[in-house]
Amino acid sequence: MPPAYFAAAAALLAADVLLRPWASWKKRGGHHAAYLLVPYAPLFIGPLMPEKWMALVYGLVALGALFSFSNMVGLTAYPRFFFPAAVVSAAFFGVAQMHWYGLFQAMPVFGLAAILAVATPFTEPRGFLQKLCLAWLGSLIYGYLWGHAAMFLDTDFHGLGNGKSWDLLALLCAKAGDTAWVAARDRLRARFAWVQLLTTVIGAVAGGALAAALFPPGGAAPWQLLTFGAVVGLGLTVGSCGHDLITRDVLEKKPEVPLKQTMLFGFSFSLALGYHLIRYYS
Repeated sequence: MPPAYFAAAAALLAADVLLRPWASWKKRGGHHAAYLLVPYAPLFIGPLMPEKWMALVYGLVALGALFSFSNMVGLTAYPRFFFPAAVVSAAFFGVAQMHWYGLFQAMPVFGLAAILAVATPFTEPRGFLQKLCLAWLGSLIYGYLWGHAAMFLDTDFHGLGNGKSWDLLALLCAKAGDTAWVAARDRLRARFAWVQLLTTVIGAVAGGALAAALFPPGGAAPWQLLTFGAVVGLGLTVGSCGHDLITRDVLEKKPEVPLKQTMLFGFSFSLALGYHLIRYYS
């Protein structure tokens, strides 16, 4: 990646830090630091890593996020549901390294069958549907959708730049959108979903515009980068809002959910939607 990319990532990090009130840093400095480390470490280290190592890191992050999500909703208390979901999720990243796109697309069906094969024998019907849905949802979010991060690295986009550049650009646009939402949420005290959607998409599009001006991947046109940013922002918003509703439904109250968990859940949609958009363009 060119120096302009690292300069843009550094400027975004600085804005992200400064937009959080100083009083909040004094009270929750460790929380903010962990939240910022999850996206910014890959942004700065990713360009220097071999693609196979990047895929491995994505897989480990996804599995860690799956465990956090499953622990929050209580799925880890039912190993016959959680462990097959974890194995299925990891399998998506393995399949992504096999250069077999058709198999990757068929994996959700095989994954559900595998979860059922382990979970159904000698299981009581009480609560079965909820546990099955949570297990399959976890494997879809942290396996299939997050697996598109590895698919980016494996796909030839025919002159639109390499997959590694698009992978990093998806993360950059998502963080730009998230930073815009942080500014709106903390200063305008905005709580409406449409405000989150608007500010996140605008921020992500701004990230795409910055890439178009300073470090466009391959032969991508400016309008393609702007559309990519919009799709990434849209995916991040709908995923984050969905995560909030899921946790409220399962826990029957407004939970104290770590922001990084919500971001990781939403970013999975950004990855998958962004991947299929660029694959269509190519």
